[in-house]
Amino acid sequence: MLLLAALTMVGSALPGWRGTDDLTADLAAGRVTYIEYVPVRDTVRWVDDQVRWRQALIAAPLHETPGQPVLGREEEWVRDRIEASGHPVDLVVRNGTGNGWELWLLWVPSKPLRAAATAVWLLTLVHMLTRGGHRVANRWAWFWLFAIGQSGALLYLLLEPLPLWTTGLARRAASDAPSQTGRATGLGRRAAPSRTGRAAKPSTPIRGGTGFVYAVLLAFCSGVLSLGVAVLLR
Repeated sequence: MLLLAALTMVGSALPGWRGTDDLTADLAAGRVTYIEYVPVRDTVRWVDDQVRWRQALIAAPLHETPGQPVLGREEEWVRDRIEASGHPVDLVVRNGTGNGWELWLLWVPSKPLRAAATAVWLLTLVHMLTRGGHRVANRWAWFWLFAIGQSGALLYLLLEPLPLWTTGLARRAASDAPSQTGRATGLGRRAAPSRTGRAAKPSTPIRGGTGFVYAVLLAFCSGVLSLGVAVLLR
């Protein structure tokens, strides 16, 4: 669910520029599922075929032109285009530049997907905060990955308490199998014995300070990856 929501948002990092005629044509063809109007930038952004983001300048001309926005009534012009298309499309007016910190889930275009993905994100956060014995990172580290890294919930579901690609059958077999030389680690596996005959010490979870650094790096890498995918979708 979170991955699907992320795919619908990745194109918003760098929407392709189009003209207002393209917006009208996409609306008439029923390809538009979501529209954002940003008054401070005189731009309108829309989602074409669920994942392709487009944007256009709708600054009104000095002289009134048929079919073009009128100065001071740009939002009304967008609403008129939606109504004329005959297709139900959500219009969101964003009264800000969007440069501040925002949880990306709040801007997922599809309302049902946004609600479902946000619920999964919150449940994952609660599970992370209330559950002890994290294998990869402690609570503070995961908190920074959730809050700053933005992709922390996806990583948590993939890596905690055991990697997602570890099948339940394999975990059960590893847990039930008797060990002749190792001891249980509490993770459904047994630590491999060292050359001295003692079990190897389990790895220490990432601490809060290190998690903060990783969160900043994760946010940067996620942004670069989003830009790359957005360029491919333009």
